[in-house]
Amino acid sequence: MKVNRPVPVFLAFCALGLACRAEKATEFSTVEVKARQGKKASITFLLPKKTDLDAFMSSNRMMAGTWAGGRMQRKKGGKPGEFEMANRETKTHWIGDVHYPIFNYQGVRLYMVGGIKIRKSAAIENLPPAQKKLLLKVLRSRGDLVLKETGKPSEYDLIGFRDGVEKVFSLFTLNEKWAFKDAGKPNEVRMTLNAAGGIRIEGEKVALDDLLENLYARFPTKVTVRLTGEVPEERIKELRKVVSRQYFWDFDLVFVNDGD
Repeated sequence: MKVNRPVPVFLAFCALGLACRAEKATEFSTVEVKARQGKKASITFLLPKKTDLDAFMSSNRMMAGTWAGGRMQRKKGGKPGEFEMANRETKTHWIGDVHYPIFNYQGVRLYMVGGIKIRKSAAIENLPPAQKKLLLKVLRSRGDLVLKETGKPSEYDLIGFRDGVEKVFSLFTLNEKWAFKDAGKPNEVRMTLNAAGGIRIEGEKVALDDLLENLYARFPTKVTVRLTGEVPEERIKELRKVVSRQYFWDFDLVFVNDGD
């Protein structure tokens, strides 16, 4: 009598499945870069050692600064005036503020940008244990970060980090080959405003309260607002008022009618 023996085949498929599920450890490199006052700072990059950093940086829109992952809040169940440090972390992002950020595509220097979201990427998840432990400490407290825009407002991928603060404020000015290749070119952002006050930026719905953050994440040199329908003057004034609250960036604001 013929007997089928599926066990070896089954085991082979299991082994194959485990191999497929196993994630490759993230390659990283530690590089000394120019810092302020003629000094240097060591930054760990989540990039293979063979990566051409000059080509990578100049091909992407980057930000560097000191990350603050925690925020003081009233302690739950605590006494009046008792506070605790709380992390703003979700299943998909670390959320925090970047102090004294510098960009590789604009010379503007800011005091702080808030609500920055860093994706919990596979590159972070698969770092070797020692580097991952150090990075998580930074993300949940403070430290210098190098971040790459994902294309979504206020969302970034983490590219580099160091367990220390205030050493990357001149990262892109002192390492001039890291300037974005399109830096200095005109950047027009197109918006629409309808009669009900609805706003869209490049086709995406944006609430009025989120307008500034969305605009400035794009660093426009010109913003063109197309008025769709009979837009009341009050709506236009309201939008102008919100935009006028900007204090760190200057751009041309132009209104055009739908038929123009």
